[in-house]
Amino acid sequence: MLRKEIRSTKMSRSVCILLAAVLLVPAFTWAPGQASAASTVTEATLKSQEIITSGVILKNYVAAIKRGTTTAKTTVRVIDVNMDSPYVHLDVLSGEGGTITTTDSVRDMVKETGAVAGINGDVYNTSSTEKSPIGGVMSQGTILSSPTFIKGMYSFAVTNTNKPIIDLLTFEGSIMAIDGTSFKLSGVNTNYYVTEPNKANSMVDTMNMYTSAWTSTSRGAESNTTSGSIEVLVRNGIIEQITPMGKPLTIIAPQDGYILRAHGKAASFVTKSLKVGDPITEDARIVAAGADKTYSSTDFTTMIGGHTILLSEGKAAAFSRDISGVSGSSYRARTAIAYSKDEKHVYLVTADKATGSDGMSLVELQQFLIKIGAWKALNMDGGGSTQMVSRPLGQTSVQLTNTTENGNERQVVNGMGVYTTAPKGQPLSIEIKGQDMVLLNEKVQYQINGYDTFYNPLSFDQNEVNWSSSSPVGTFEGNVLTVTAKGTTTIKAVAGQATKSKTVKVAGRDDIASMSIVPTSTVLMDGTDIGLSVQVVLKNGTTRVLPAKSFAWNAVGFDGQVSGDVLKVTKAGTLGGAIVADYDGFRTILPLSSGFSKLIANFSSIDIPVTSSVYPAEELTASATKVAELSGLAPDNQVIQLQYDMTIGTFGLVTKAAYVKFGTDVNGVAIEGTPQTLSLNVMGDNSLNMLRAEIIDAKGAILRVPLAERIDWTGWKTINADLTAFAPVYPIKLNRIYVANPADGQDERLAVGSIGLDDISFQYKTTTPVTTKNKVVLTLGKKDVLINGAKVSLGTVPAPYIGKDGRTMVPVRFVTQALGGTIEWNQATQKVGVMRGTQLADMWLGQKTMVMNGKTVVSDAPPVLLSATTMIPLRILSEYFHWKVIYNDAAKTVTLE
Repeated sequence: MLRKEIRSTKMSRSVCILLAAVLLVPAFTWAPGQASAASTVTEATLKSQEIITSGVILKNYVAAIKRGTTTAKTTVRVIDVNMDSPYVHLDVLSGEGGTITTTDSVRDMVKETGAVAGINGDVYNTSSTEKSPIGGVMSQGTILSSPTFIKGMYSFAVTNTNKPIIDLLTFEGSIMAIDGTSFKLSGVNTNYYVTEPNKANSMVDTMNMYTSAWTSTSRGAESNTTSGSIEVLVRNGIIEQITPMGKPLTIIAPQDGYILRAHGKAASFVTKSLKVGDPITEDARIVAAGADKTYSSTDFTTMIGGHTILLSEGKAAAFSRDISGVSGSSYRARTAIAYSKDEKHVYLVTADKATGSDGMSLVELQQFLIKIGAWKALNMDGGGSTQMVSRPLGQTSVQLTNTTENGNERQVVNGMGVYTTAPKGQPLSIEIKGQDMVLLNEKVQYQINGYDTFYNPLSFDQNEVNWSSSSPVGTFEGNVLTVTAKGTTTIKAVAGQATKSKTVKVAGRDDIASMSIVPTSTVLMDGTDIGLSVQVVLKNGTTRVLPAKSFAWNAVGFDGQVSGDVLKVTKAGTLGGAIVADYDGFRTILPLSSGFSKLIANFSSIDIPVTSSVYPAEELTASATKVAELSGLAPDNQVIQLQYDMTIGTFGLVTKAAYVKFGTDVNGVAIEGTPQTLSLNVMGDNSLNMLRAEIIDAKGAILRVPLAERIDWTGWKTINADLTAFAPVYPIKLNRIYVANPADGQDERLAVGSIGLDDISFQYKTTTPVTTKNKVVLTLGKKDVLINGAKVSLGTVPAPYIGKDGRTMVPVRFVTQALGGTIEWNQATQKVGVMRGTQLADMWLGQKTMVMNGKTVVSDAPPVLLSATTMIPLRILSEYFHWKVIYNDAAKTVTLE
């Protein structure tokens, strides 16, 4: 959620304090992307679409955004709801049990209410126990919450004739006593806030109504007006109880009644005009804010509050709110609701800020919505709250459709749901869901789905589906195929009278685009274990991360063996080495360095002094203490516990941080030598805050080393951080380790937490001898070769020549060995492998497709066999191995080094 906006309605900070906060220089850096004035959405490309139900389509777009000299790519998902469909309607999703003072994830709201899709909704109050919406909420024609009197907050509603509107809405209401006197109602089920533009306390001299949808016994208590307030219990239109001044009721409103909270002038009205046993008349309406509109809540079936308007009449509208309160100029995850000019289509929109998707500013969101044909649009809650949920076609359960910004499904106060009343139709389609291409040793799950003529899912008991394979590429256990051999098979699913088949191919070398080894460490030390997995990108565009056991492995330059998914290093040596993964002849290599580790503190036998500090100073609290038995550790295992409380202070204006300071020197503890990595054990608190280490190098530069982008775990975890990426000037000092809560999206993370620190160590590389650099000079058509100035004859090996493709062809074995590399030949597959240091190439006779350092490349010319010698195009090795090649046209020589 982007909630700085909401807290700004609850507190008033002087300009001098704000300027002070801006001028302070923080002891850390964290900068979200900021939108450029030149930022332009150049394309909105529809990548795919899928029917959710009759009248509802999920569309997946990629927006290309020109930001200065770079182009960003953002994934945007749009649920297109056909409002003319007789089976589809929209309604508000609320917290647990349909109440407005509790929160839930969008997925759980959708599941609980039986919706088929939904997105998160309103910005909401997060400062009190009651996480109530800021805007108005209506469901099935009933007011759950009235709009607040805050300037420029637009709403989305659907009329009784199923037409969408986006407009400024407000509240009107009154309470009438038996004597005919009345008092204005200020709202229904609203929490304390500061009104705009007059900056008044919403609970002072006002009367507010609370229904059973408000499930808290606290009603505006945070406004500090309790001592001057009276509460009135009304049931079935009769006053049952009036409390003494300052003594609120300790119950929630009954289903057949409501509670009035009256303060000041309103309390005086209650005292003068209301009596227990008297009938009372209430009037509560949501109406258009402008005089040019006449609709009211009696015209609506559903309504939800939002934030600023985005589009009006198909054009970008001037923002009705200050967008800095919702990080409007930053590239964040976004949520919006829009509709088409003919009012026949409502668009529920989410834009992702995650790996592979660059987020959007509000200006960019406006441009995207115009490109997809939106006529009017409204900004909803965004950031960590952005969630879209939908039911895949043919499936009975919903799933998260977008990728959330913080990696979790945040509990939010409400959303907009899509519902279907489509009748049961005739079976239309049955299909097998699962991968079309699999890999050796992979376990792949399949299931059978189907849908009828109204796109309702057909019901199948997956446990009763019989699965079989036409060829022995693997075996089924239930619906899980364990792949054991290469080939192509047809898998068949039989469920009662329904039968469906699917062709599945076990990927071979030719199906792979690239492979890369993913290790837990790249430092070789005797007796250590290195976890291994491999990321495989297939040519069909899919990416899989497979366990190490799916590959054949070869250790180069050290002694070790891969067992399961772990490389067990028995003898690291001192020269470093590499590990090679092989899948069906497709190989990739990972360089590894020999090294050692030095423990600088375990706080039991090896100790260093620690202190705590915070930023901003004097606003937050933190403590760093040595404790034992933390999170199940042994009694004699002492660790450092950092406890912090960031709830106090300037909300949303600056990044907050809590530090553990090491040593007594102002720059921290001196670290010997030239360490390559930092390692430590951290007990997480799942706060989603950042974790950083602060290193001071020999020139006084402050290096802020990321340890975790999000503390998203509990219990102990080993963290390794690469120091070489910061190019420190050695020697270095470890100054601080700290938890940071950035200003942008600040309250999307826990403000109060506790982490543990233990076993801080640094890893070092052993000095590696410099590889001898040879120089080889070949002459086209000649067999005399110079190696480091000495003349050598090629003998029976063919001389270099220009091939029919115009490429210089050279004898691969002779050249590779002359430059200090090694050659492998596989007669069965006609493959030649070239390895020099940590560079690896595989080539096949007669094939232009080659594998260079784990990536598929295509050469202009294939390797050929000439007089029992493999000749290869020199360009391919020089280009991918970075060998220096000098051509001398006059002398017809080629120099390699």
